[in-house]
Amino acid sequence: MACSIPGTPCGTAGTCVEYPTTNVCRTSCTTNDDCRADEGYACDAVWKGCVLANAPTIAPLSCPPPTGFGRDPSFGPPTDLGAAREPSATLLDDGSLAIVQGRDLVRLDHAGRIERAEASLIAGESAIARDGTTLFLATGTAHQVLLSASRDRGGTWSPPITIADRECTSCAPLIAVGNDPQRKRILYVGYASESGLRIRASRDGGASFGAPVTAVPGTRGSFAIAADGTLYVVSLRGSVRGSYGSGDQEIVMATSSDGGRSFTKPRLISRYGERLPFYFGTPRIEVDSARKWIYVAYTRGGRDGNWDLALVAIKDLAKPWTRARIGDDATCAATYFAPQLALDPTTGALHLAWYDSRGPRYAHGICADGLRSCRQLGRLDDGAFAGLSLARHGATAASETTTLVVDRQRRLLHAVWSQPVGAESRIFHAKAKLPLR
Repeated sequence: MACSIPGTPCGTAGTCVEYPTTNVCRTSCTTNDDCRADEGYACDAVWKGCVLANAPTIAPLSCPPPTGFGRDPSFGPPTDLGAAREPSATLLDDGSLAIVQGRDLVRLDHAGRIERAEASLIAGESAIARDGTTLFLATGTAHQVLLSASRDRGGTWSPPITIADRECTSCAPLIAVGNDPQRKRILYVGYASESGLRIRASRDGGASFGAPVTAVPGTRGSFAIAADGTLYVVSLRGSVRGSYGSGDQEIVMATSSDGGRSFTKPRLISRYGERLPFYFGTPRIEVDSARKWIYVAYTRGGRDGNWDLALVAIKDLAKPWTRARIGDDATCAATYFAPQLALDPTTGALHLAWYDSRGPRYAHGICADGLRSCRQLGRLDDGAFAGLSLARHGATAASETTTLVVDRQRRLLHAVWSQPVGAESRIFHAKAKLPLR
């Protein structure tokens, strides 16, 4: 039986237990003896309800804000853009920022003025990218991935074309625009299927697409295009059976040097036996073509909630890789998750943003090229988190998707994220000046 507020009484002698996608009323308990152990049920220490092993949501560990880290002083105050979750953003040709939030498109100019496009977008998880003066929007519905284009900065959109129809198991799309190895423009759209992360490529501005190709196993991932046209794809090979951490899941990477027609054999990025969560564990990849670094960030941890962020820097696949981490200090083991990356191509600095339970907060850090050093810089939010849940629903649920965007020409770093405020989730934007060198 469904219920409303986790941790409160429900039904007859029941307790409301939070699950990843819903809340369910379960028999109340204080010990395992209160549950049907012969049927596999045990008393969950957090929710005090009889559950099957590894089924309910875990609770982020409670930790105070880290000493010496308030708001990141390089960022201005955050701007509330309205109610929504899972934002996606890209720079427009005039340097303003286009942000997709639910069915709306918000344009944010240099002065911070907000303009909302009147065109209503397709409902679903979305990813946006720009090529010249054209915006491409990929949207995942329950069974499809659709693509639309706009040539007036998001004011109007073309009728959507179908990229995947009932093939996608997770229809949250990926999108990127760049050059192929022959230095011709190419548009990639990705989605998850039973065979793994599938990618389709268009060489005519989204008018038509080639057949889908499975790049890597797994259903959660990201990709990046290098200056030489190589496409790098990283994914989490796992499933909801490892929702909040499993040693059977892996982070893998593959590359394509022919415009997405074929991919190399997947290479293991995570270490053998690392516990990796499926939810809030999407790996991120960035490529520094000038300095020949490949960066991968991912979440690691198990049901105890002691999660940190692993960072990998690769210059030569045949040589040892550099590894670093962002995570707990000696005072408290917290839950860090949902990393996002952005590279400053001018300086080679790698910017990293994430959620953690130190407050809770949405925070920012920076690594020198090659991960020579990494350090936290502080939170980007205004300290108004209403709570933090690792469910994929509800008012206090964190977002699986955030965005960092580097404006190289204007030397700006944009951050877009969502956070719980009161009884709803709202999207925020903040920006920082980047150093000139």
